[in-house]
Amino acid sequence: MNIFETYFRSLITQAQGLTRKLKDKDGLDGVDPISIYGEMPVHLQRQHNLIDLLRDEFTQQIDLIFVDDESFVQAFIMKYEDRQNIYISKNNACWARLYACKELSQMLLYSEENATHTIDDIDELLSSLMSSNMDASSNNHQITTDNITYFGAIEFLLPSDTIAALLAKKKKGASNNEIAKKMLVPEAIVDFRLSNNGIKLFEDILKK
Repeated sequence: MNIFETYFRSLITQAQGLTRKLKDKDGLDGVDPISIYGEMPVHLQRQHNLIDLLRDEFTQQIDLIFVDDESFVQAFIMKYEDRQNIYISKNNACWARLYACKELSQMLLYSEENATHTIDDIDELLSSLMSSNMDASSNNHQITTDNITYFGAIEFLLPSDTIAALLAKKKKGASNNEIAKKMLVPEAIVDFRLSNNGIKLFEDILKK
């Protein structure tokens, strides 16, 4: 197993465990989206969220701070001795959930690369993977350090144990846009995760 696969499997496994804990706490089943920081609309309110769960796991204060500044990077995490602050540029709820999960994934990997600069970062990554222009299973350290946390975010937002049900919805006529709205994620994430390349990437590495 190469560097990418090792980090990928470690991060996804951790994300799966945390997602299951949240679903168990809130009695969720099937394809119900989890709460990341208490952002859920009224009709989907949850008692627990991912940031609170990680506060307990890390026994450390974690604060999410929204920044209203167009020049600000999309997301950034500052680590202090007694706390970690996650700064996120104001976006719609779907993108904010993605960026929050991406930075929380940084915490799980203890990565030194701690900023998400532009929306184009993830668009370029997912487009390359979907078109097979990037070999995600290669021993490319740049792919590992710069992009691995996006996959952790995807696992939090579209857990692997929901993919079969989401594909069944597609087969019955649901569009990726409709699935994205239901799961409160950017449509680009659904496009990738439910694509043949997205399914193959997760399945091939997690089965090793």
